[in-house]
This record gives sequence, structure tokens and C-alpha cells, in this order.
Amino acid sequence: MPTDTRFSELCEERIVPKSEQGRVHAVPALPGPKPALPTTMDSDSLTPTLPPMDKLHEFGKLKTYRGSLMKATLKDYLLYLTLYFFMSSIYRFALTHEQKRTFEAISLYFSYNANSTLVIFVLGFYISTIYTRWWSWYQTMPWPQQIGLIINGSIQGKDDRSRLIRKTMIRYVNLTYIMTMTRVSSRVQKRFPTLQHLVTAGLLQKEEKLILQDLEGKTPATYWVPVIWCSAVATLAFNEKRIISAGSGHQSLISQLENYRAQCCKVIQLSWINVPLLYTQVATLAVYTYILASVLGNQWLDPALKYPNHRVDMYFPFHSSLMFFIFMGLLRAAFSMINPFGEDDEDFEVNNIIDYNFEKSFHSRSSESKPGTNPQNNGSRNRADEYADPGRDTVSSYTDSQRIQ
Repeated sequence: MPTDTRFSELCEERIVPKSEQGRVHAVPALPGPKPALPTTMDSDSLTPTLPPMDKLHEFGKLKTYRGSLMKATLKDYLLYLTLYFFMSSIYRFALTHEQKRTFEAISLYFSYNANSTLVIFVLGFYISTIYTRWWSWYQTMPWPQQIGLIINGSIQGKDDRSRLIRKTMIRYVNLTYIMTMTRVSSRVQKRFPTLQHLVTAGLLQKEEKLILQDLEGKTPATYWVPVIWCSAVATLAFNEKRIISAGSGHQSLISQLENYRAQCCKVIQLSWINVPLLYTQVATLAVYTYILASVLGNQWLDPALKYPNHRVDMYFPFHSSLMFFIFMGLLRAAFSMINPFGEDDEDFEVNNIIDYNFEKSFHSRSSESKPGTNPQNNGSRNRADEYADPGRDTVSSYTDSQRIQ
């Protein structure tokens, strides 16, 4: 059985010709260590293995600093404590007897009028709106691996030409996805800033690059063009009677490609429609006003005066700190979900999603095997080795439908 290292080498061979390896990489690497894929590879079966569900809900996750409540609110909380203890020190050590009575009257006023119910109402609706938008954005994202499975299931034939058609269509599907994400994700934009980077990655041919550059001056967007090329290749396969179920199979394939294009378009359209600025300002004003009011309203007053809810004298604002973490944490969570394609800790890892879909869509055919052979135990040569032949099955050797004639 091939090891994980051998499997990675096979993946690279199927993307880049051996003559180009060493100076052209399958995917341009980002600065720093490459992020891990969201799955782990089992060296025995070479199939993705997700972690057990109980591992995803360990209490130890609360100790993680990246994307945590403490990281999001620490600076604001330290500022809050500084203001609180500053006012408390003034009240205890700097004011005269009459000035203390005035301070206590002001503190009781803020304590009475600082109503958390209004903050909960405003912040609750704001979080609900932001979360609904954030989750619908994720559900709208297209997944090239699904189209890859449909293509591999619709285009029949194990000859070189059939594999070439399937590989070309899957390449166009992944190209559409990456071109879409470069318009909404800053991380993907840094990874593929120009069309030349797509050429280097083996996803775009030089002739196709010239076509897209020519269209950029005529249309505001070109992310949909590879889907048109993919539809043309599907029609070519239909004319050559390589699609299962003839007319209905071709119609279903074209319909899936249209739905895929519509999903890409919807992702871009959602990026055009922002949350109203007024809504964000109202929620922010409500939270910060309540927190500033609690600096005075939640001060510990002299228990000898027997003010309501001031029977004991304590120095640290325990309850106020709890309310601070709840309200400020929810507000920061909403801010991080406004743009899920940014570079915050909890934003969508689109580069990992690209790698995952790229691998699964291109390697889904590794399950094909010759009659009477076991693809997981077939001696010295398995199906992945056969597909790694640079003369027959590499992405860089497939251009567009004009080459498939």
C-alpha cells in the first residue's frame, strides 16, 4: 500500500506534469506553514477520516485562545476594569462626606436606569439577523466535489478520451469556484491575485487566460466563463454518446452546471448586500452605553447607609464582569460574522475548502478499477499510479474543448 507521502506525490503528479515538477506547484503556497485540511488521511485505506464527534465538544476547547471570548474582549475588559477601579478609588479615598452623598445619588440613578432588558432585546435581534445571514452564506457556497461526482457518474468510458473529458470538466468547475472566491475572500485573493497564478496552479491554460483577459474589458465579471466551457465539453460528450442515459443524462448534467453557476452568482450577490450600518450602530451604542453606565451604576456603596442591594461592601465587580463578557462577547461575535470571508480567527477557511474540493473532485475516480482487481490491493500498481501517467492524465495537458476533438 502507498504511504501518505506517496499519496501526496501521486496527487501532485496528477495535477502537474513530471517535466514541470520542481518549479511549478499544484497550488501556490501561502506565506508560512500550509494550513491542514479539515480531514485526516488513513494510511491504510487512503480515505478521509473525520474526528469523532465527542472530540469536537471537549471542555478543553474553552482553553483555546484563538477565536476565544477572552481574545475578543480582553482589551475592552481591561479598560472597563481600569475605569471601574478609578471611580471606586475616587469614591473611597478622594471625596469628602458631602461629595460622597452626591456620588452615591449619581450611582443609584445609573443603577436604576441602566436596564439590561433593552440591551438584550436589541442585541438579540441583531445577533439573530447576523447569524441567519452568516449561515445562509455558508449554505449557498457551491461544492465542486459534488459536481465532480456527477460528472464522473454521467460520463462513461475508461479510455483516454473519456478520462480527458471528465478531467477537463472538473478543472473548469474548480476554476469557477476559485474565481468566484477571489471576488469575496481576501485570503483567496492573496493566494490567487492574478490569472497567471491560476496558470501556474495548472487550473488555467495560457490560451484560456488570453480569452479571460479579453473579456475583462467587456464584462464586469468572468467567473462564469469556465462553466460555459464546461457545458460545451458536456455537449461534446453527448454528441459522442459518452453520457449515460443519453438525452436525460445530458439535460441533468447541464441543469446541475446551471445550478452551480447560480450558487456562485448568489455568493457574490450576498457580498454586495451589507447589513445596514444603522442597525450595527444601534446595537453598538446600546452595548457600550450600558457598559459605561455600569461603571457608575454598579459601584459598591457604603453598606452603613443601607441602600437597596448594597448590604455588603466588595471591591471587585463580579456580576458586572459577567454581564460585560456576555454583552461584549455577543457583539464581537456578530462583528466577526458580518464578513465570513475575511481574515478573522473564525472566518471561513476558504483555502482549506478549496484544497479539499480540489482533491476530492479530481481524485474521485481513484475508486475505478479494472474488472477482477481490488483498487486497494492490486500488487505493485494501483489505479492512482495509472492516472499519474503525465502523458495521459494531467490537468496541465488539458486545455479547452477545442483540444478535445
